[in-house]
Amino acid sequence: MEGFDEYVQLVADFCSKRENYQRSLGQTASTVVSMFGNDSLVKLADEVAETSGVKISVTTLRNYKWVWEKTSVLGLPDDLSYRCLQAIAGSKDPNKYAELVKQGYSSNEIIKLIREESGKPTKTKSYICNACGAQNQI
Repeated sequence: MEGFDEYVQLVADFCSKRENYQRSLGQTASTVVSMFGNDSLVKLADEVAETSGVKISVTTLRNYKWVWEKTSVLGLPDDLSYRCLQAIAGSKDPNKYAELVKQGYSSNEIIKLIREESGKPTKTKSYICNACGAQNQI
């Protein structure tokens, strides 16, 4: 199919950028701190804003850095949602949840398990079926 490869590459690019920019920022922030010290994130954020007009807070960089440092060694798949990475990073046992991901658990399942472990209520949504009018929980 002529031209199909272009669409394959587009989809691959979209998927890699969808969640990975947070990982990339976390890795970059971690590297900058290890090379230039803790105060370097303030300078980095200021320089990015000054040279490109893109504003990113130092707190955001610190959060991405923290998540990166907690999860980068776990061998997690690239398509795992960043929200799931945050939950794993903040869990009592990140290795346990990394293993569950490798066994096929989804991001939502992992987040639900971590919320249950920490005693937080699980989030559910209700919807009403248009065909029969039954109310369902998801």
